Amino acid sequence: MDLIAFLAFVAFAVGLCVEGYFLVKAYYGLITLRGEVNVLRDGFKELSSEFMRFKEDLKNLKEVTERLNSIEAGIADYGARVKEFEDRLLTLEDVILSKGSKSKEVEEPAKTGNTSAKEGRDKFLDLKILALHSKGLSIREIAKEVGLSKSAVHKRLEKILKKKG
Repeated sequence: MDLIAFLAFVAFAVGLCVEGYFLVKAYYGLITLRGEVNVLRDGFKELSSEFMRFKEDLKNLKEVTERLNSIEAGIADYGARVKEFEDRLLTLEDVILSKGSKSKEVEEPAKTGNTSAKEGRDKFLDLKILALHSKGLSIREIAKEVGLSKSAVHKRLEKILKKKG
């Protein structure tokens, strides 16, 4: 029976070796799994911080959007004001052109020494010359319309345009 005992012992030893092999393999699998868990934990931390940055960026984007909406509203208001100003300028231009078209000559200022009246007439004349020039009339046509010489209109127009530029 020694042989049977020996064979039983060998079978037992082989069983222990096979079981040991599987235990070593399982232990190695646990070590690998633990490493993967650590990698996943680090990845989660990175994703969490990335999410927080994204959340902050989203908050900043909302603030920028609000500012842009405010700017857009201001631009719309400014556009309406520009349109109103353009309408007023066109009305003023029409008034200037209609007042001067009835008389061909510009009245001389009164000899009362009232310089503000002279300045007012000069400004009115300058505005009329500028309005006619902006409508595309020639110097000759403007001179005929306002009752001044071509050289006087030319000089006044140069002076007006120099002030603007």
